[in-house]
Amino acid sequence: MRIGDTVRVGVAGAAIAVLASPTAAQEVSSQYSTIEWNSECSVLDRSAADEPGAWARLECAGYGTNKVLVADDDGRMSLDYGLMDTMGPWESFAGFNQVIDTVEWRLADGQAFATIHRWLVSGGGQERQVLVVSTVAASPDGQSCMVGFVDAGAAPEANTLAREVADRQARTFRCGESDAGWYGAVEEPAPRPVLVVADDGGQAEDPEAMLRQYWSALSVGGSVSRFLMDGDDGPVGLASEYEIGRVEPLVAADAERRVRVTLKLRSGTGESLSAKVGLVRLEGTWRIASAQWP
Repeated sequence: MRIGDTVRVGVAGAAIAVLASPTAAQEVSSQYSTIEWNSECSVLDRSAADEPGAWARLECAGYGTNKVLVADDDGRMSLDYGLMDTMGPWESFAGFNQVIDTVEWRLADGQAFATIHRWLVSGGGQERQVLVVSTVAASPDGQSCMVGFVDAGAAPEANTLAREVADRQARTFRCGESDAGWYGAVEEPAPRPVLVVADDGGQAEDPEAMLRQYWSALSVGGSVSRFLMDGDDGPVGLASEYEIGRVEPLVAADAERRVRVTLKLRSGTGESLSAKVGLVRLEGTWRIASAQWP
């Protein structure tokens, strides 16, 4: 399937994006910045000392006038790069993760257009290193988002490949429209990137789609209160290990649904689990009213 300037093909069970040929050669270079967590990062917001589930929002210095906005929530991170005033939608990995201090900035005519940042992602009992290529917001109201991923432990010449992805894809990549993908060899199972809709973003009108949104947000420790009538957030640990498979209706009315949800392991093989979930529609928005999780 062709998506923008990339072609996705199956390689060793993974969806791999193939680099498109550049339309015109352009000289680009790299500059590097270091995130000085203790001296050059300011805390924009953070959880209270007695609040369960520590989180923080930081603004750190980047290259030149660019900055790095960091959201750290329940052992997972989301980062934006550039001149933006506010963070975009949450982008991270399902597994616990962190980033190294050094950020590589790709420049054309002195202007940064992409970053390459090494992430350390936990999963399957090991720590994986992933080079994440992201766009750089060129204005205060601009966006930064993930463009592509390179498995640093499996792809030959991983750093060179990441630069090629940045140079050929980032400048035409459209946040919210283009799809980020893996490039080069990938060791299976690949770390799972996750995009969570922002708290003030749209919520699915279809009850099944809303349920899948909720589960995706729950799996990365994102805010899920907007999906719930009341009560606690739900089984965070279960969501990090299992994904929603089938959703079967049990009761269907105009403003009420009761469904059976089949949960399957995100990686490997194992027994599926089953749950029953009740949903209600209030003022046009579906919410979870009750749930019997395994």
